[in-house]
Amino acid sequence: MEMLEGLAKLMLQAPVRYQQADKRLLEYDTKKAAEAGLSLERYRMNLRQEKIRHMVQECVFGENDDIVLFADCWDAFDLRTDVEASRTRAKAGYLHDHDFFELFYVLKGSCYNYIDGREDIIQEGSICLMNLQAVHERVIPNADTILLTICIRKSVFDAPFLNMLREIPLFWNFFAASVSRKDQAGSCIHLQDTPNRELEIILYQMLRTYLLDDEISHTVVRCYLIPLLTEMARIHHVEKSAPESGMIFPRNPSLDAVLETIRDKCGMVTLQELADEYHSSLN
Repeated sequence: MEMLEGLAKLMLQAPVRYQQADKRLLEYDTKKAAEAGLSLERYRMNLRQEKIRHMVQECVFGENDDIVLFADCWDAFDLRTDVEASRTRAKAGYLHDHDFFELFYVLKGSCYNYIDGREDIIQEGSICLMNLQAVHERVIPNADTILLTICIRKSVFDAPFLNMLREIPLFWNFFAASVSRKDQAGSCIHLQDTPNRELEIILYQMLRTYLLDDEISHTVVRCYLIPLLTEMARIHHVEKSAPESGMIFPRNPSLDAVLETIRDKCGMVTLQELADEYHSSLN
């Protein structure tokens, strides 16, 4: 869809959000380097030696952001690297994780995605969604590739939002299990390998609203998640291809019961009472 590509390129030409993210990262790394008694350069060199780098939520999201969108390409985050060296490094297990959900759509070109020691080539028109536990990496192979990346705080998936997803088992299971169980396995849902107009219309509206950055943008972008996930579920149904083993989780009966109780007794039950009833911690 030319309109979505044009909007992504417009974002790349006005890189204020990338600069803000770089500034947050610099401030965070400078603070951590000082705490460790290291120079910034040495601290970052040490990070690069770690097998699993943790991507810090505060560096990705602004103070009031629940959802952030980026058009990813070589120029956006200075990703002009030796592609083969990057692939070799990722295959060797030098990956990253984070405590937020990540979704990316290949708008143009293709990219390499690594998860659980496997290299996948993600083609134009594909969309990938990774859970909180996914340890992964992505390599952009050339200057022609453009990805649209959506990062979502786990706090978005509170009980009311999860309840709206109950009729979409594919995603209810995915998000509920990831949020409620720290020991959940890392997982990626990978859908389609051809562009989808309906999906790109939703992504266009989502990105357009995000770039408006007015007083209601954050709320409206969050609202677009439901039609986005609904369209992704429709694509999955049409494809009629069962997900790979370990990619979709069984329904969580305990969480299901908690959500049912919240829906039926909202305002009449406390968190402590719920925790006691379902033998869970307050958190």
